[in-house]
Amino acid sequence: MSFQITVVVPTHRRSQKLELCLMSISKQALAEKINLQLLIVDNSTSPNDSLEIQNLIHSFCAAQVFRTTTGVNAARNKGLKNAEANIVLFIDDDCVLLGPGFIQKHIDFHQNNSLAFAAGGQYLVGSNANYIEREYVLAQRAWLCRGQVSGSQEVRFLLGGNLSIKKEVASKNNIFFDEKIVYGGSETEFFVQALRLGLMSFRIEADLSHDCKMNFAEYCRKAFRQGRGKAYREKKWGREVCNKLYIQKTFENQKNGSIQISKWVLKSAQSYFFKKGYSEGWKQKD
Repeated sequence: MSFQITVVVPTHRRSQKLELCLMSISKQALAEKINLQLLIVDNSTSPNDSLEIQNLIHSFCAAQVFRTTTGVNAARNKGLKNAEANIVLFIDDDCVLLGPGFIQKHIDFHQNNSLAFAAGGQYLVGSNANYIEREYVLAQRAWLCRGQVSGSQEVRFLLGGNLSIKKEVASKNNIFFDEKIVYGGSETEFFVQALRLGLMSFRIEADLSHDCKMNFAEYCRKAFRQGRGKAYREKKWGREVCNKLYIQKTFENQKNGSIQISKWVLKSAQSYFFKKGYSEGWKQKD
């Protein structure tokens, strides 16, 4: 069977969120008559999780489940390897397609832009997001905007949960997700590879809802892991290369929000844990 697109959904012990994600994908594919291959990659260590996923997907056409080692990049590579379509779309399990046309926008962009290696959109804030969750998603959007080349759709990096690539270009250039990265900024190193080879990525108007569940402790943990990710990239490619190609992913909180949590507290915590993670990353033997 010839598929228009392969959709890869890495998942890790989030069966309820995964169900919502898959329902939104399946509903859109059926409504818009998109012939897609749907791959779910379970990167948990529990056989019970895989069984639950198997029971979940019976209503989704052309769905397959794979297992891999823990780590989202290993899951992405597993999906990429088994993709039968040239256009491969990665969607995180805590994301939901909202309006119509999301999948078709990815297909159309790649078909109409032969020079494009990757394309993606931004995250939208979930309707039930708390203050910190909202600030985290808004920071992701701001980070995406900071990487955009002035006056164009071209970007230096994209968000891993809303990302499509051409498989044949990735295979030809031997570009894959680094499976040693199981912490913060997992997708960013992928774009360092692409940029070094002169491959082009673009931001498109294809947005989805990102329903991250986060409290203050998780917010700090994310910052720590992002610091470790930055240290890993610099050790792998060199500081000069990374500083030239990559803008630091920070979680600067915005000026909105109904819950009165101090902007200074959030910013200070993010800065402290990012630097701590960065320091620990340099000490770590990868």
